[in-house]
Amino acid sequence: MIDTDELQRRMNGAVSSLKSEFSSLRTGRASSSMLDTIMVDAYGSPTPINQIGTVNVPESRMLTVNVWDKSLVDKAEKAIRESGLGINPQLNGTIIMLPIPELNEERRKELTRVASQYAENAKISVRNVRRDGMDQIKKAKSQGMSEDDQKIWENEVQEITDAEIKNIGGFYGSVISDLLLQSLGLISFFLALNFLKTALADISNLFRLSSFIFTASLASTSFLFFDSK
Repeated sequence: MIDTDELQRRMNGAVSSLKSEFSSLRTGRASSSMLDTIMVDAYGSPTPINQIGTVNVPESRMLTVNVWDKSLVDKAEKAIRESGLGINPQLNGTIIMLPIPELNEERRKELTRVASQYAENAKISVRNVRRDGMDQIKKAKSQGMSEDDQKIWENEVQEITDAEIKNIGGFYGSVISDLLLQSLGLISFFLALNFLKTALADISNLFRLSSFIFTASLASTSFLFFDSK
């Protein structure tokens, strides 16, 4: 018996992490999750940057990393600079300040590359879970599972994998579209357009209501006039 629920849970975890990473890219604003994938060479092994210092968001377009060990400041600064996020770190003692640039065309291209890497990492995680599932099926086969059951389980694992890979592609396409719209300033345009459409609809409804009231009043006046005759 293969625990496909556990495989699904692990794949969902990879996709949920991706959605969290994408959410920080979508806003174009500072978010501590922007640094989640950055690894620092600390004490001989790659270490997440949030495990060697405190990450704060003092302003909407500013991140800071307060590195606990002074000897790791330069390594943390290098890791951020080489991360592909397009952020230029500024040092102030053991504090690394990270101003977030405005979302222009160049910045959008940088974030698109980052989003692509996030998506690829998520796909790798999902495929690793798939491999674990297939290994479980092979082990069960060696212990007496029938070929028919083997095919059924393999198909089920593959279907779960395909669905999650498709979800990743959908989330990636959505965040790329958002970044493009923001860089072109079209989001504000569409919001204004939607407001205009709503206003025009309200005016149209008001005109219809006024016409109805006028027609009703005219009909009522005519009825009273002829009734008085």
